[in-house]
Amino acid sequence: MDNSLFRFRTLVFFLLVTFSTSLFAQGKAAPKVEQLEKKAFSLYEQGQYREACDLFITTTAIRSGEHHNRIVGALVIFLLVDVIGVFFFLYIEKRKAYKLLVEKNTQCAQLPVMNVSDINYDTLHPDSDNDRRVLVQVQKLFEQEKIYLDSNLTIESLSAKIGCNRQTLSHCINQYMECTFPTLLNRYRVNEAIRLLTSPQTKNYKMESISLMSGYNNRQVFHSSFKKETGLTPNEFKQVAQSKD
Repeated sequence: MDNSLFRFRTLVFFLLVTFSTSLFAQGKAAPKVEQLEKKAFSLYEQGQYREACDLFITTTAIRSGEHHNRIVGALVIFLLVDVIGVFFFLYIEKRKAYKLLVEKNTQCAQLPVMNVSDINYDTLHPDSDNDRRVLVQVQKLFEQEKIYLDSNLTIESLSAKIGCNRQTLSHCINQYMECTFPTLLNRYRVNEAIRLLTSPQTKNYKMESISLMSGYNNRQVFHSSFKKETGLTPNEFKQVAQSKD
């Protein structure tokens, strides 16, 4: 359970208990006051003025307590309404923020992660022709063959497919993509998950299936990687993406 929701329910429960206790005190005190007032009048008529005066003082104190309880009750209602209002406002704002995140990530998932044709290789590394060849091969394997869907893919197996050593591949990704191989791999996989979560054909698949279809063989890794990249958990993304508001 979300901590903020738990705290909200605890506060509401406390306010309701306080309010109920206040109302109970008022209802219980009313007949008691009436009985004491009748007795005070009876004593007064019998000439027992001191006793009657003491009872009138007692009933006045009880009446004052009732007035206090009414004020407490009014304050509790006010606070309750205020808390509900604030909680509702925060909930709406949170939903708006999540909606924007879903829209932004959905749009980004449609764009290419790599665009090697726009890189100015000559200014970054003297061996630019070889770097260009490596990155073109990486982009082809990722975007055309979707090699990232292989859950066993490593930088070693990728470099073997391209025909270069691990150090060269790592250098090219770090230098030109400005990220590490795991980060690049994760971006492709998360984008795939986003497409699956928003596609009419697969949007209702179980999260386990989405995870496997995106190239992850571990549900926890999928969960943490997805949140790190998008700002939302896969379940939060799915709920917001499929909501009608």
